[in-house]
Amino acid sequence: MKPTKKLPLFIVTGASGQKVLEPVVEDLRGVDGLQVKLLVVENRFFGPSVTVSGLLTGTCIVSALKEWRESRKEEPVLLLPANMLKFGEEVFLDDMTVAELRDALKARIKIVEPDGGSLLRAVLED
Repeated sequence: MKPTKKLPLFIVTGASGQKVLEPVVEDLRGVDGLQVKLLVVENRFFGPSVTVSGLLTGTCIVSALKEWRESRKEEPVLLLPANMLKFGEEVFLDDMTVAELRDALKARIKIVEPDGGSLLRAVLED
């Protein structure tokens, strides 16, 4: 499978996921037609000592991308691990919904199960 668009793609994680995901993102950068970036988000809700993606909030993600978003016209795609959301809901721990995050950042949002196969499929599908 080969990506058909050159939309900026952000794989969103907490600081704990950075070491595992950096080599994956490096390999993905070699795929023709793919702009991929690892977005390591600091937890501003619970504090910087909380580094797991499952405790990040919508507000944390908005803060991490706000400046980048204001300087760009293209619509980014955010890949978010499903463990960021309340179980069975499209709501973050700060009660921001996925739709509100989408509207705040003018971004496409894909919720991805936190495993390598799901991440790869989400990156490569249109």
